[in-house]
Amino acid sequence: MSHEFRTPLTSITMSIDILSQEILGPLSGKQHELLVNAKNDCERLTKLVRELLDLSRLESAKHETKRELVSLPFLVENAIRPLQLPFREKQIDLEVRVDSGLPTILGDQEQLTWVLTNLISNALRYTQEHGHVTIAAEQIDEEIHVRVSDTGRGIPQEALTTIFEKFVQIKKATETTPGSVGLGLAIAKQVVEDHGGRIWVVSEVGHGSTFTFTLPLTRKT
Repeated sequence: MSHEFRTPLTSITMSIDILSQEILGPLSGKQHELLVNAKNDCERLTKLVRELLDLSRLESAKHETKRELVSLPFLVENAIRPLQLPFREKQIDLEVRVDSGLPTILGDQEQLTWVLTNLISNALRYTQEHGHVTIAAEQIDEEIHVRVSDTGRGIPQEALTTIFEKFVQIKKATETTPGSVGLGLAIAKQVVEDHGGRIWVVSEVGHGSTFTFTLPLTRKT
């Protein structure tokens, strides 16, 4: 199924690139603009297809979450690494507060990195230039609490109860039209719950958002 979805999208994107490079002839300004819009739409669709496939895999009865010892400081470092340049370009201050002595947890490192990267990417996307994003992790009782906070636009109160559902369009504060349809938060919820944890958000319009998820500590036997 993955191949059937991705091959046509790859072909369309390559065709757009060829046209944009004017290999087949010069383009007007309006034609360039249309091609840029078409490529952006292809990229959004590719992301949605990838998320659909990820969610389908997670919900499959045959799916098994890997269990390995995971270091939270290492997890945070892996999630931040590919996003450092976008943070610098947008001049957003990134603060990391993770105790290097946090105990390890048992989980799927790849899936958990994906969850954290998704939350940080959302914070980056919805925080204005010169804003602030904080990533924190601490032990509370028998759980690790991981938080991603931003000084962005915030989420309307009426959207908070459905934000982790599939195919929800969230209209961000100051936006007049719904945001893009996505599955990122639905996938994050599925992954966290598969690990025995919880995920929630606290947000106030104009004052940013804080997404928190928990992971149970590894019990010594």
